Amino acid sequence: MLNAYVQRCSSIGYCQGWNFIAARLLLVMQEEEAFWCLVQIVEVILPLDYYTNLLGVLIDYKVFQLIMEDRLPKLCKHLDANNFELNMLITKWLICLFINHLPLDAELAVWDLLMIKGASVLFRVAITLFQMMQADIIKCTDSCEIYMIMDQFSKSITREQLLDNLYVGVRSKEIDELRLSCREEMFELLEK
Repeated sequence: MLNAYVQRCSSIGYCQGWNFIAARLLLVMQEEEAFWCLVQIVEVILPLDYYTNLLGVLIDYKVFQLIMEDRLPKLCKHLDANNFELNMLITKWLICLFINHLPLDAELAVWDLLMIKGASVLFRVAITLFQMMQADIIKCTDSCEIYMIMDQFSKSITREQLLDNLYVGVRSKEIDELRLSCREEMFELLEK
């Protein structure tokens, strides 16, 4: 399936993380359907440069960071004070679309919403997870404890808990506007 996609769109090529996406698609559908679903994810749902050079992932990380600072400022300050590397976690979530970071039933719920609502779901899910963990994270005194809390929590959340608490305060229009300004900022940074 991945070889076929590289033949279809050689300008993108192969990206690390696609093996997880392909495997998950093949778990729930036939190979041809999985291929066309991958095409939709890469070419329609996510920004075109999401996987070509990962610029889209870096931009979405910056967008997420801005949204999180706005929605969860106390938590952001605590993460910063404990030297928690938010970028390492968020980029993994984004590249793999939460595969291997949630139990399968919760992960498939994220994917259902991704196919229906688009990429804004990735931001909503990430904010939801941080909101649900916030009280426990605030009690932590170093980044190792934070990682342990997040690992334990992400393995135990159910589909129902995720959907019942899904943060809806992030709209596609806001994400598009933030992506545009972050893209311009990223290009200016790259030019320097």
